[in-house]
Amino acid sequence: MAASLVAPLLTFLNTHSTGDTNCGNLAADVSAYKGTDLPSNPKQTEFSKMELFIKFKFNDSADPFTDPEDPLEPTDFK
Repeated sequence: MAASLVAPLLTFLNTHSTGDTNCGNLAADVSAYKGTDLPSNPKQTEFSKMELFIKFKFNDSADPFTDPEDPLEPTDFK
């Protein structure tokens, strides 16, 4: 399904390689902007203009929603 069908007012950009210089060079893999708030560089992450972001994790151990077996012994995710 095309992103335009799900969120027709947003433009989704691949911003994984260029971080936001105002936020310690953090970068989102995909950034969604309103058509009127697009960054001047379409590969540049700009959190101040962004409506939402997507960060892909390709390793099962990077899942932030995995609960530890013992909640009193938190797991160190690496």
